[in-house]
Amino acid sequence: DASVTFIEPSDSLASRARMNNTNANVIVDTFENHNSSNKYDAIVMNPPFGQGGSIAIKHLVKAFEHLRDGGRVVALLPVGKMDELIAKYQDNGYFKDIYTVAEFTLPSSTFENAGTRVNTKIHVFEKHENKADAPQGIIIKDLSHYDDISRLFDAIENISIKPRKPRVDEALAEYGIE
Repeated sequence: DASVTFIEPSDSLASRARMNNTNANVIVDTFENHNSSNKYDAIVMNPPFGQGGSIAIKHLVKAFEHLRDGGRVVALLPVGKMDELIAKYQDNGYFKDIYTVAEFTLPSSTFENAGTRVNTKIHVFEKHENKADAPQGIIIKDLSHYDDISRLFDAIENISIKPRKPRVDEALAEYGIE
């Protein structure tokens, strides 16, 4: 899909992204270098974590700068200090108009095949300039007790999150109106 953009600093991973997503825009660069004038409806990210989430939080703040009103960020983040960092950044105004939609705590075995047992959580956030449009209630699921990846995937498959509210132009496009 031409509306999909991948930002990947690794040439080999960018090449894979191109092969698997032939119509996508693949940018070989770091996310930090991506100009914040580029706006997106959805961002899915697995940022580098850094010590205690120190790099991940910076990537998250930057992702929010790229988000259009009504947009959604889905981020794989470390467990531990990250929740404290998110709260601190919210309190200091870095997460202006950002609302938590859901949090899914994953088992430490999730990335065992990649050689790590790091504790992670999937966070889902939305940006809403009008507070009335913000999602009501936060979905919190602790999936950390799954010891088998296939059982985890089965559990995740049955979780649903309310879709983000479409922009006016997206809603009109459903009816063939531009």
